[in-house]
Amino acid sequence: MMNTLMMMNKNSIPKFLREAEEEDSRFFVQFGGQGGYFLSELERLTSTQNCMGSFIDASCDAIRDLFERPDVRDERSRVYPHWFHLRDWLRGRNIPPEEAMSGCQISFAGILITQLAHLWVLQHHGFSPDEWARFARASTGHSQGIAAAVAFGLQRQGHDFLQVTYDFVYWLAFAGFYVAANYKPPQVSDTAVKCPMTAIFGLRLEELSEVVNNFNTSKGLHLLDISLQNGEKSIIVTGHPGDMLEFRKSHREEFVKRGLLWTEVAVTAPFHNERLLREITENIIQDKAVSGLSYHGSDLRIPVITFTDGSNLQTRGTIPAYLTEIMLTKPLNWLTALRPLIEDDSITHVIDFGPGQTSASFTKAAAGSREFTILNAASRAGLARLLTNNLRRQQ
Repeated sequence: MMNTLMMMNKNSIPKFLREAEEEDSRFFVQFGGQGGYFLSELERLTSTQNCMGSFIDASCDAIRDLFERPDVRDERSRVYPHWFHLRDWLRGRNIPPEEAMSGCQISFAGILITQLAHLWVLQHHGFSPDEWARFARASTGHSQGIAAAVAFGLQRQGHDFLQVTYDFVYWLAFAGFYVAANYKPPQVSDTAVKCPMTAIFGLRLEELSEVVNNFNTSKGLHLLDISLQNGEKSIIVTGHPGDMLEFRKSHREEFVKRGLLWTEVAVTAPFHNERLLREITENIIQDKAVSGLSYHGSDLRIPVITFTDGSNLQTRGTIPAYLTEIMLTKPLNWLTALRPLIEDDSITHVIDFGPGQTSASFTKAAAGSREFTILNAASRAGLARLLTNNLRRQQ
C-alpha cells in the first residue's frame, strides 16, 4: 500500500514532517509549567502571524467571562491590582511588573494561552491533527503544562480548537484566581523569602527527605514538604514563606559548605502540596468552571502521560477534575512523566512548547545518555525550524 503521505498533496504537508517521514523520526511533545515569563513569546506570535485574531478573541472572551462572575468581581481589586488586560499588554501598554505577571491569577491562563497559540499557528502551517497523530508518540506537561498537553492530545481543529481554548483558559484562569484569592500564608515580619517554593540542587531525594524531615521534627510541626522532583538532584520543597525562611536560616551554613544551591521559584502558592492546598482544590473542582467540562480520556488521539505515576490519561474517564487535583496537590516526578521518551527508542525529537527553556533543560538533564534532539518550539529559532520546514538543521 502506498504510504499515506505519498498519497496526499505533498505541498499541503510541511517539509519538516516530510523529512520526519523520510528519516523515520518521531516526537515526544511537552509543555512547561509555572515560573516562566510568557508574554514576550505570545507577543511575538501576535505580531508576526496573521491567523491569531480569532484565537486571541477566544482567549480574551474566557477572561472577560471570568471577570463577569460576581465572586471574581468582588475580589478583583485585591487579586488583580493590574487587572488582566491581555490585549493591551500585547500592544505594549500598561504591562504589569514581572512579579505580578508570575502570580497564578495571571500566569495560569497566560502560560496556557501562549502554549495553545503556538499549536494554533502550527495548525495554520500544515501541522494537522492527522500529522501530529502520526508523528507524536506521546505528550506530557510539567505542572500546569499537563492541561496544555491534554489540549494537544485532543487534536481538535478550527472552531473546535477555539472551543477547547475557551474552555481551558476559563478553567485555568478560574483556578488561578481562586488559589490567589484563598491561599493566605501566615504573615511574618521578615520577608527575605517571599515564595512558598524553593528549588534545591545537589542532594538526592533520600538525602533531602532526611533534611526536611529532621527540620519538621525539630519544630514539632509538619511545616515543609518535598513536592517536585525535576531531576536526580533537582528538587523543590514547599511550605509557607515564613517556614521556608526558617529552613533557609537553619541550613544556610551547611548548604554553603557542601556547595549546594537553592533558589526561590517565582510562584505565589505552594503547588503540588496537598497539605496546604487540599481544601482550595476541592472547592475549585466543585465549581462549574471544572465540573461543567466534559473532556474524557477516550477523546485523546495522542497519549498524555501524567507526572504523578506515569499513567496514560487515555485510560481515564473525565479529565478536568483529575488534572486540577494533580496540578495543585499531587507530587510531581518529571522522570516519571518522561517514561515514554526513555523507553521508546523510536522517539528522535522532543518538541518543547515552553514557556522559556526550563522544561527542556529538565528533560535534557533527566534523560541522561538517551540521545534525541530538543526543539524549543516557543523560541524564535525553534519555531522558525518548524515553520521554515527544516528538520535537519541544528538549533
